[in-house]
Amino acid sequence: KSLDEVDVAVKKIEKWIEERRSVVEVLANVEARNINIEHEQQLYFLDVATDFSAKAVYLGMEDGQFISSDRWEPPLG
Repeated sequence: KSLDEVDVAVKKIEKWIEERRSVVEVLANVEARNINIEHEQQLYFLDVATDFSAKAVYLGMEDGQFISSDRWEPPLG
């Protein structure tokens, strides 16, 4: 491949990574926003998913809590 094609591919990958990092930073603000009601968190995540044109976004915490914008729940176990 030509150097130009490689540069284009690198820029696309860098943009993709930056977009995903932005989503993570926005979701990290959940704690800062002090949203404690799961339904409100889910609605906030839905807004974030829409803003970033994502199918879904989710957050899993050390205590086992899991919040998803699309209400998906991981299987038990």
